[in-house]
Amino acid sequence: MTPTADAKINTSMPLFITADELIYSNDTSEINGKGNVVARSDDITIFSDSIYVNSNSGDAIAQGHVLAVQAGSSIYTDKLNYNFKTLDSYAEHVDVISSPWIVRGDKLKKQGVKTEIEKPVFTTCDKESPHFRMQASALNIYEGDKIESWNTVIFLGNIPVFYFPYFAQPLKGEKKPFDIQFGHNDYSGWYVNTLYNVAFNQYNNWGLGYNYMEKIGAAYVLNIAYGLNKDSLGTFNGSLTDDFKSTPRLRQWAFNFNHDQIINDHTRLNLRAASLSDSNMAATLQDTQGVDVFRHDFGASFSTAIGNNQSIGISIADTEQLTTNSRYYTAARSLPSFNYSLTSMPILPRLYYTHALTLNRSYNAQDGGGYYSDAANFTPSLSYSIPSFYILSLSANAGLTSSWQNTNENQKKFFAGDMVNSMNTSENASIDILPYGFLKANLTYAYSKMLNKLEGMPHAGITGNNASLSVNGGGGFISFNSSVTYDLLTATVKPGFDTDRLSMINFNANTTGGDIYFSANGLYSPYANMIKNLSFSFSLMDTGAPSMWSLSMMTNYVNNIMDTTGHQAITRTPDTMTFNSTLNFNFTPEFTFSINRQYDLILKQLTSESYAATWHLHCWEASISYIKLPGQVPQYFFTVFISAIPEAKFNKPTTAAPDYKLDDLMNQ
Repeated sequence: MTPTADAKINTSMPLFITADELIYSNDTSEINGKGNVVARSDDITIFSDSIYVNSNSGDAIAQGHVLAVQAGSSIYTDKLNYNFKTLDSYAEHVDVISSPWIVRGDKLKKQGVKTEIEKPVFTTCDKESPHFRMQASALNIYEGDKIESWNTVIFLGNIPVFYFPYFAQPLKGEKKPFDIQFGHNDYSGWYVNTLYNVAFNQYNNWGLGYNYMEKIGAAYVLNIAYGLNKDSLGTFNGSLTDDFKSTPRLRQWAFNFNHDQIINDHTRLNLRAASLSDSNMAATLQDTQGVDVFRHDFGASFSTAIGNNQSIGISIADTEQLTTNSRYYTAARSLPSFNYSLTSMPILPRLYYTHALTLNRSYNAQDGGGYYSDAANFTPSLSYSIPSFYILSLSANAGLTSSWQNTNENQKKFFAGDMVNSMNTSENASIDILPYGFLKANLTYAYSKMLNKLEGMPHAGITGNNASLSVNGGGGFISFNSSVTYDLLTATVKPGFDTDRLSMINFNANTTGGDIYFSANGLYSPYANMIKNLSFSFSLMDTGAPSMWSLSMMTNYVNNIMDTTGHQAITRTPDTMTFNSTLNFNFTPEFTFSINRQYDLILKQLTSESYAATWHLHCWEASISYIKLPGQVPQYFFTVFISAIPEAKFNKPTTAAPDYKLDDLMNQ
């Protein structure tokens, strides 16, 4: 019978030990075990040849063929020091397996939430001679926060290919410690793009990038995310491109800054700035091959809530644009914009009142100068709903829009301008034609009318007068919907012929049955009595585990006799009718293949096709594809990367387009 010891003398350290031989001392609260030792606690399980445990201090020493299993990781060593109370540990010459990573280090020390490994070598390849490995002088793991290492070298086989003095990868979020891409395209030639991320904590991290392009030059990238706490966060993204191939030498730079400050639960502040510029502006502006847009954007906004249903917001913004005669002018300006809103204030049962007020002073640039425009809008409204009565429910809205605008090009009469008032109403009826949602109809009527400034307006100032009907339903494996709008303001093309008041009728239906899916979509013009477009799609897949194949097909028809309103098009282009098919094969978990083809049913020819294959080769993945598009030469694409580090890859893009755009930062 295997001796056991249940260390419950100190309830803060629940521990259960089994071994071929156990000796327990009541005087010293010490346990000594030999042969097939298993020590279990809530945090760790230790297997070893022998073990010593002090129940008072929690200290333990396991020796001989030690295996420690903790939080999904396995630690192999000859000797392990562990404390069952503090959860601290120490070991030398360790192997750690934490899927998919395999790590070997000279020393392992865990204290609190920090685990240190000296001289680690880590990989995801389980070959005796790994296809790749990463080697560092030290590796730290901060539980729930990040992993960081120093003097890291990436080896392919025995060949060192990259060196990082320091990198860190947060355990929360999607930031990678580095991103490396090799490739070639017609625009850049051979290129290498690198991005090196340093994570200080979950709020603060830096990204440093260097890109080299054979035909263009070098680009330097700086990305910063910072935060004092979760309520004070910001970002800075900048780049500098040194185009040493151009004459004269051209340097282009761009940056984007954004900061969000949460003052309290109801108050927010945002600051933003962006710029795009060039060291040789005049030459570039006259060069049709160069960049001709240089601008600076600045802005700030503030918002706060008053009570439960009111809010105030203020914003300012300014944009400067470079002209062709190399001077800056104000392209747009908001000084400032103000808005106030009140939402959902009950007046009577089921009757609610809302309103919104906006004020805006903006600058409009034009050749030779500019002018300011002042505008204000006030929009009070009422909404009312009637409780459902059997199969019928009703709701209504009524509102007033008062708009004031002053376009004062001479900037002399600030209070001059026009006030325009309009009324807007809408009513909605929802009818359950069949129970349980099998068939439901919604009828909406909307009306808008100007109340002043009617001179020269058609329809006595009525700007909107239409009714819309939608029908939807379904059950089980089928669903459908259709909608149409009837415009009461549209003049009939033929006397007594009202079908041209109807919009296009939209309809959609789909069915799902296990491994089969079918859908149909279309647009029909009542006026022309023709279908504008029609499409059918069908898909079928293997329901096995894992799925071995899938098939999808779609036919799409477009009638170009009509425009999008259902009337005769001004310029006639040929109708189109295409058939698309996609077939995916998963031959094995390591190899997949897909085919995509498009056939023109009118021209009776194949218009595009693509073929792609992906291999998983032990710890590597590789893919290759062939694409042929209309009017373009065939293109080939391939990429090779380490499965565990997909950000380090070698690829050949499918197009000649560059892999970077200087103005991307302006749009972030």
